[in-house]
Amino acid sequence: MKLNSGDDLRLAQRVAVEAATTALSLRESGEFQVTLKKDGSPVTPADIGAELRVRELIESERPNDLFVGEESGGLAVQKGRVWIIDPIDGTKNFVRGIPIWATLVALVEDGEPKIGVVFAPELKRCWWAEKGSGAYVSKSPQGSGNRMHVRQASGLKDAYISTTAFDTWHKQGLLQQYQRLAEQTFCNRGFGDFLQHCLVAEGILDVAIEPIVAPWDVAALVPIVEEAGGICTDLMGQPVLANKGVGIASTSQTLHKHVIDIFGE
Repeated sequence: MKLNSGDDLRLAQRVAVEAATTALSLRESGEFQVTLKKDGSPVTPADIGAELRVRELIESERPNDLFVGEESGGLAVQKGRVWIIDPIDGTKNFVRGIPIWATLVALVEDGEPKIGVVFAPELKRCWWAEKGSGAYVSKSPQGSGNRMHVRQASGLKDAYISTTAFDTWHKQGLLQQYQRLAEQTFCNRGFGDFLQHCLVAEGILDVAIEPIVAPWDVAALVPIVEEAGGICTDLMGQPVLANKGVGIASTSQTLHKHVIDIFGE
C-alpha cells in the first residue's frame, strides 16, 4: 500500500504522544534513577523506556525505514527515510519537575527533514510542520492548530534572541562571537532547547541559537521553523543535518545573514 505524507504526519504525532505518555508514566511510577552518560548529561528510565516504546511502534508501522534516537545513537543518515527521535529534550528539567521538556519526532528523507513534531505535554503545547504544508501550534498533537509565521524584525537592534546554556559558548570557543551578537540586540535571554526555536516559529522570538547540537536535538525543529517562513541552519549557514559545521541558528529571513556573518568573522 502506498502511503501519503499525511499518513507519516499522523504517525509522527502518534509517536510523540506515545513517547510523552510513556515518559510521564515512568516518572510517576516511583522507580526513577538518574544516571550520567559519558558526556555528563543525565539519562533516566523514562528516556530509555520512551525511546524503546516508539522504536517498536515505528518499526511496526514503517519496517523499511531507519531509526535514530538519542539513547540508542546513530548518525543522521543522508540516504533513504530516517525517523530521528529525542524522547525527552530537556531531561534536566524533566528530572526536576520543570515543565519545559518535550518529545521531538522527525522524519528525514535523503538528508532533508520533511516532518517535525514537538510535543511538550506539561506545557500543553504542540508544534508541528510538514514540508510544503505550513507550520502549526496547538494544545495537543491531535488538536487543530493555528498556523505560525516568524516575525520579520527590522534588524538586530529590534531582535529578541535566546540561547541555551551560556557556558557552552565558552566550551566551543565561540563566546566572543555570541557576546558580539547579544550586544547588538534588543534583548537576550536563555529560554533554551526546543522551546526557543518553536517561539521563533511562532513569531515571539527572533533568533534562537546554540553552539553545539546533535541530530535528535534539531531534526524536528528544521521543518517547523522553515515552514513558518524562517531559516534554520548551522552557524556557518549550512544545512544543520550535514554532520559537519557547528550549532544551530533559527531566524527570520531578514536576520539570518546578520547572525551568520558574526560567526564567520
